[in-house]
Amino acid sequence: MKILGIDTHGPVGGAALVAGGQLLSQVHLSVRATHSEQLLPTIELVLAEAMARRDGRPPVDAIAVAVGPGSFTGLRIGVVTAKSLAYAWNVPVV
Repeated sequence: MKILGIDTHGPVGGAALVAGGQLLSQVHLSVRATHSEQLLPTIELVLAEAMARRDGRPPVDAIAVAVGPGSFTGLRIGVVTAKSLAYAWNVPVV
């Protein structure tokens, strides 16, 4: 099971992809730009590095997102992104 992890709770966040307890890819968000500017390109990079599925199926089986404590705006960006991707890919948010 491939799980995309999203963390935007503080000034430094990131995204990672794990499968079977092994880290396949991770990318940290830069402190110099906002999470809203960097999160989707970061997720795209994580999926590309791990060579996620490209056969019409969702690239992940589930999405995990940090929900706090932390910056309200940062958390909101992470949760909305996770829920939007989960809706588009028809996968659960955990």
